[in-house]
Amino acid sequence: MEKHQAQLEEQWRDSFKDHVAEKTLGGCEAPPMFIVKEELSKAELEGFQKTLRDSLKHNTPLIVSGGGIEVIQTAPVEVIRWRKPGTNVYAITFIKYGRCLMVLGDCFAATYQWSENLTWAFLAGCGLHYFLEKCESSPHGRGFKSWDADVAKRYIGNAADPEFGWLSRDIADMMLQEGDFHSEQEWQAYLHRVWELDEIELDSDGMGDLSGAGEVPDSCAYGHWLGLKLAAIQLGLVECMKKDCTNDAQVVSGKYGHLYCGSCATEEAKDDA
Repeated sequence: MEKHQAQLEEQWRDSFKDHVAEKTLGGCEAPPMFIVKEELSKAELEGFQKTLRDSLKHNTPLIVSGGGIEVIQTAPVEVIRWRKPGTNVYAITFIKYGRCLMVLGDCFAATYQWSENLTWAFLAGCGLHYFLEKCESSPHGRGFKSWDADVAKRYIGNAADPEFGWLSRDIADMMLQEGDFHSEQEWQAYLHRVWELDEIELDSDGMGDLSGAGEVPDSCAYGHWLGLKLAAIQLGLVECMKKDCTNDAQVVSGKYGHLYCGSCATEEAKDDA
């Protein structure tokens, strides 16, 4: 898996090397909605109207105390366009609205969703696998993963490791020799066939692990994740992820998308060495 991720990272960094980020409002920012649940005094109404005006003027959350008004805060639409000027090759548009991130462009489309309203800094700080867990729709369904036969074969071999594995060597050898690894669907059909014929004895957890043995982050999903990080860095929307960092150096994207300022990145590189 690490080898696959390293290859994707090298590929996308090269594809994005001349990209420029542009952040704009999406043009359809909606004002907060509010419901008056009981009669308000003139002073209460004027106070609420002032709070509403200030919220819209400064684009801040609308906070209202008291039980007379129920507020539904509508988040603004924000857009980051990430592309090489003059071309749409590997161009990506990131659209953030409330709890949702929609991604469009030359690297396929996908929708990601969280339980809370999003910020660019939070999105840029997400790890790859956590980011993909939030994918609700993509060309490959939820999770935006694709199939790699070599990864599947390595997984089965490692699962039969005599010291750390959990799969018997005989079953692993049978799968590697007879299994259909051409696609995830064909592999899963083979796996369920031999399971139903009692050729293998596995519990549901074991079957689940083997079923996704060759799943890897799709190349375009990796492009969404890394492209958002690089765009957010270029726009100055992120901070160093190292706890208690007080440096003013610009944040950079290190190995596996870790976000560190220049000083901390140098320290991390020394520690890895």
